[in-house]
Amino acid sequence: MLGVRLGVVGILAREDVKVLTVYVDLSVICVVCVICVVCVDCVICVI
Repeated sequence: MLGVRLGVVGILAREDVKVLTVYVDLSVICVVCVICVVCVDCVICVI
């Protein structure tokens, strides 16, 4: 019974890590997009 419980906890932890990884990836993409938009705005202002 304890083994089964540990197995379930392990699976849930793994799913959490997956969700966290996706969340971090999306955050990085958002930051990159914001930087790109700011850079493009700067370039437009300079032109």
